[in-house]
Amino acid sequence: MCRFSPGCYSARTVSALSQIRRRRLGAALLVGGLLSAGSLFSLAAEAPAYVVEGQVFDEAGQGLATVTVVAVERFEHLTLPGMERPAREQVIARARTDAAGFYHLDLGTGPFRGRIVLRVGGGSGWDRVRYAVPAEKNLTGELRRRPRVVANCRVEDAVGWAEVEHAIARAGGPQTRRGRVLRRHGLPLETLTTEDGAVEWHYPRVTYI
Repeated sequence: MCRFSPGCYSARTVSALSQIRRRRLGAALLVGGLLSAGSLFSLAAEAPAYVVEGQVFDEAGQGLATVTVVAVERFEHLTLPGMERPAREQVIARARTDAAGFYHLDLGTGPFRGRIVLRVGGGSGWDRVRYAVPAEKNLTGELRRRPRVVANCRVEDAVGWAEVEHAIARAGGPQTRRGRVLRRHGLPLETLTTEDGAVEWHYPRVTYI
């Protein structure tokens, strides 16, 4: 028996068998590639999408609109005494609160190699006279346990706001000229009375008479 010996077949038959083998091998490689691509797609589809959402509100429970909320990934270096290096960080997502103070941040699918920190407020447009900038929130542990985190933020009154509020009331309310100045800048750093009886309010970058 020479069933599997090439010498038992004619040249035409050997060529046909070779073509069949090549086609089968190509089909197997194609199927294997499709299975591998399908596996990768399945893994990508199963990767969780990380989301942080919540509400920003004041001490009275009133939602604060147009407040900037930022998620930051921070990479802190291992340092030795005398060899400190500042932490490196990058912004992952940014949003503004809506009219009711709610926000929504899409952080993507990760993976995250640093600490995930949430920052609320600060920057241009922040009402520093009325509100204190909240401390950062470390969300790393919560995001490791689950991909969707609710992080509400209560904003405290700024130091000295009660005095500013009383000064605005004594000035006739926020609609008066003095009231508008106090509401925008807070209490003046220095108050002077000139020889002609005019009162000057001195602030770091501006003076009102």
